[in-house]
Amino acid sequence: MVDELPPKRDSTPDAAALDQAAWSDMTDNLQKAHSELMEAQVELERHTATIEEMRELVGRVVESMADALVIVDTAGRIERTNAAARHLLGRETDALAGMPFVAISPSPEIPATPKALLERAPDGVLRNLDLDLHLSSGRRVPVSVSCGLVRDKSGTIAGLLIVARDITERREAERRTAVQHEVTRIFAESATFETAGPKILRAIGEGLNFEAGEVWLREGDLLRCAHTWSKGARIEEFSRHSRDLTFRLGEGLSGRVWKDARAHWVADLAQDPGFRRLDLARAAGLHSAAAFPLQPGEQVLGVMSFFGDAIREPDTLLLDMMTSIGSQIGQFIERKQAEEERGALLVRLYEREHEIAETLQRSLLPERLPDIPGVLIAARYLPGTAAAVGGDWYDVMPLPGGRIGMVMGDVAGRGVRAAAVMGQLRNAIRAYATEDLPPAEVARRLNQLIELGEMATLVYLVYDPASQTLQYVNAGHLPPLVLSADGRVRRIEGAGSPPLGGLLTATYVDESVQLDLGSTVLIYTDGLVEVKREGIDQGLAQLEATLSRWHQADPELLLEQVVASLLHGKAPADDVALLALRVAALNQARLQLRVPAVPASVGDIRRAVQRWLEAQSASAADVFDFAVGVSEAAGNAVEHAYGAADAEIEVTAERRGDDGIVTIRDWGKWRPARGAYRGRGLSIMEKMMDTVDVQPGRDGTTVIMRRRIGKR
Repeated sequence: MVDELPPKRDSTPDAAALDQAAWSDMTDNLQKAHSELMEAQVELERHTATIEEMRELVGRVVESMADALVIVDTAGRIERTNAAARHLLGRETDALAGMPFVAISPSPEIPATPKALLERAPDGVLRNLDLDLHLSSGRRVPVSVSCGLVRDKSGTIAGLLIVARDITERREAERRTAVQHEVTRIFAESATFETAGPKILRAIGEGLNFEAGEVWLREGDLLRCAHTWSKGARIEEFSRHSRDLTFRLGEGLSGRVWKDARAHWVADLAQDPGFRRLDLARAAGLHSAAAFPLQPGEQVLGVMSFFGDAIREPDTLLLDMMTSIGSQIGQFIERKQAEEERGALLVRLYEREHEIAETLQRSLLPERLPDIPGVLIAARYLPGTAAAVGGDWYDVMPLPGGRIGMVMGDVAGRGVRAAAVMGQLRNAIRAYATEDLPPAEVARRLNQLIELGEMATLVYLVYDPASQTLQYVNAGHLPPLVLSADGRVRRIEGAGSPPLGGLLTATYVDESVQLDLGSTVLIYTDGLVEVKREGIDQGLAQLEATLSRWHQADPELLLEQVVASLLHGKAPADDVALLALRVAALNQARLQLRVPAVPASVGDIRRAVQRWLEAQSASAADVFDFAVGVSEAAGNAVEHAYGAADAEIEVTAERRGDDGIVTIRDWGKWRPARGAYRGRGLSIMEKMMDTVDVQPGRDGTTVIMRRRIGKR
């Protein structure tokens, strides 16, 4: 009997076990996917919350914007506004929603629909359009408007965005600045307050939207009306009655201003118990007033008052401006009154005081002009026939980098005060110029420096010989003239800026012009070109013709001919100052200059020698070695040769063959070196030069330095 074989085993995994493993894997994957889905859901919710927060933030920002924002749909109906827009339009949100924009603001200049915008601006953007916004309520508001299209996600035009900024304050500031400019111009053109007063009244009244104005001048212990101005016939009775009135100290509005020596504002004349002309004011339609003293110093000389046709709340900035104008008017009146009071009394003193005035004036002008290679400079000053010192002045200053500063100014008025202001400005501009500031910044600082009520014109020019560029600022002065080598004359007009002291805050602008070789720049004061009964234009035309006729003359002869042609050998009525600078070619064969023996001259000498060497095509090493040697020699002459006295140094540079020779001479007596580390200048010079020859003598010391150009 055959034994039974054991059952055969299957070599593949049990099917049930396989199903169990697959199910386990699928469960794990589902759990993982579920976990990731939950995390994604949490992240989505977080981002959604962030987006909502940002949307709310943007909404709050838009709502709190200072600029008015209005969104209209394609038909021009209002969809959304912010708080500034609702305030500007004078409506609430519910009243604005869905209304046509043109119904609220019928301003034809503002496009009220996307279609209207595209007709005006094909690119769909309109920026910074200044206009008066007309409101259906009848109110007009000056605004700056910008418009742009609103598009949906697909890029389709969905509406129009209108942004408006209320520029009432800006317009008001512009108006006030214009008034200050006009008052300054009237001062400049008027000989007496009798002629200036009515013009100033009109300028202030019309410029600041008043209806009437008055000038009250002191006569002993009374104020008497000197000038009136009004816009229309309905106010004539009020003005006529004013001309018959007088006020004592403390009486009425004008008397209170006199007593308090400060400006007053009356918002409502009906509430002012001290106003004596209330019935006349009501009949003329006048309801408010502002008045300020004409006060050059402590003493009040008069009062200027203005009246408006509406109740107006006090305006502090406007009162400050009026106070400033009142100070200027007071000084003008005081100056003219003083001139009248002197009269015959001063006739006997004219000659002696004229001599004093000329001495004082000249003491404030430069004793000599700097000797600068590459330019020729000449100047003239002629005192006027008036005994009092004038305010004309000029100056020339070497500046860092080899540049040259030229300035000419004219201080308003005469006398010691004008001279003091002139000296203050001259010293200040020298200090500012050494800081290497642009001309416009120098003028801005001078305007801040000058005292309230003072005024001066000024032109400040900086010439760079390296680039032959002239940078300048003109603060209300007559235009400089440029005379070309072929005789053509042109005025450097530029943008122009107000005089110093003319405005509390003023903007000064830098201008620049390129000068050609042989051209001459001339600056001058108005005493040269003011022609009686013909005006400044005629004088300028005559000046330009003279320059053109003598264009080949050197600057010294040119100025002589200008003075002879315009003044005809007579002393000018007003002071005359002239300053000319000619762009000349640097003498390549020989350099020669004399400079004051002061530390500041060492840099001027070094730069002059460097420019001369560059004209010789010297290498950088040559220029450096000569610069070091020349600085040491010049510094020794300044430090050791002279004491605290005026003295000079003479410098010459010439080329002999391949050698450059620089000679520095002084006329002093050298002192021994002081200090443990002094007295090394000679060794430094010998190291830089091929030869150094020091020749002391009874009349001074001469240092001759020689070095072959291109040797090393």
